[in-house]
Amino acid sequence: MSVGTIDRRQPPVVLIVGDEPGAVEIMSRLVVRHGLRSVKASEVTPALETSSSTLPRCIIVDLPRAGLGSALQLLDLVRSHDDDRVSSCRVVVVEGPGNRGVLLASGADAHLERPVHARDLLAAIDEQLASSR
Repeated sequence: MSVGTIDRRQPPVVLIVGDEPGAVEIMSRLVVRHGLRSVKASEVTPALETSSSTLPRCIIVDLPRAGLGSALQLLDLVRSHDDDRVSSCRVVVVEGPGNRGVLLASGADAHLERPVHARDLLAAIDEQLASSR
């Protein structure tokens, strides 16, 4: 297999982008226990670099400190990426309830309201992975 190709024999990679380390760690553990691989990033630019190198099938974005603008910036960077393996990645954003419409219009595939429950997060990931096959 060449560098940069997705190995479908391995569990899918889920990239978790968050600015609260404790929450990112909890989400990462949930993802791993769910049988998936997890990679983490704490900011928009490292997240884009990580997505280019790991080719996740799903990105979870939870940036409460950075705010809606950072989530929208990441969506824009992912959707406009030159590599269609990155630009077609499924993106789930965890944000406040008033931002659902703008997030979906900006390219998010799903929106979860904070606080997010483990079962809802895993269900959203499963739904997005099933949609990306």
